[in-house]
Amino acid sequence: IAQPGVGGNAFAYNVRDPAFALYHGWWWATTTEDEYGFALYRSRHSGMWSRVGPALTTFGTVSGGNGVWAPGIFIDNSDVFHIFAAFQATNGGPQLIYEIHNTGGTDLSTTTWSSPQLITLTGESGSPVWVIDPYVFQDAATYYMLVKNRAQPRGDGGGPVELWSSSSLTGPYTQVWDGLAQGFTGYEGPFIMRKPDGGWRLYLDKTPSGTGYYYSEAARLAGRWSALAALDTAPIEMPNAATGYCQHGEAHYQNALEHDTIRPGRGR
Repeated sequence: IAQPGVGGNAFAYNVRDPAFALYHGWWWATTTEDEYGFALYRSRHSGMWSRVGPALTTFGTVSGGNGVWAPGIFIDNSDVFHIFAAFQATNGGPQLIYEIHNTGGTDLSTTTWSSPQLITLTGESGSPVWVIDPYVFQDAATYYMLVKNRAQPRGDGGGPVELWSSSSLTGPYTQVWDGLAQGFTGYEGPFIMRKPDGGWRLYLDKTPSGTGYYYSEAARLAGRWSALAALDTAPIEMPNAATGYCQHGEAHYQNALEHDTIRPGRGR
């Protein structure tokens, strides 16, 4: 799932920054919606999506702010569905990461949600701190979070993608690297995949140039990363959208059963 980089989208609302996961027989997607909230969609395969209720426009006690951006999904070992998102309480104020999770069952169309919890990134730079695009993953007993730091320098295209780690899913997190030495400045929408050889491949969206995704590889998360290489620089035709480049998406490994569920007409 990825948003088209130029005009339009495949959903009925102005949405972007999709994250998705297979959870109890449904594919679930979270998306930014008009910057002021985020929405949930679900699908039995991945060809047709249904919006589930109204957009989640509030993080409980931190409601009514300037925006909730780029909600990411993490399902823990206890089968709890977590959403991490960047929230800005006031225009021009700090933009911080919060977490909520389902507390009323595994049907996300009817569940209740926890109160929001602030995720502390210990020593994060920026005045104010301005981080977006959280992507959470786990390796053994350690949790990791990729974020885009828009405050260094401030602006959509500037600033590095950073890696943080914690022994607890909800932090506090400490920095593994700031992305500057790795050359990860001017990119956003990060996600990462484990390679068959045990190494890692990091994907980054080249913003604001609109030239698509780039990738870098490393044997260890804290190790040396390869020079960024373009994944695909050709324009892509998106359904119901103008021709453009995909940006801020995700890719997932799938077993045979999961693969069948994303083929239209299968897994129903």
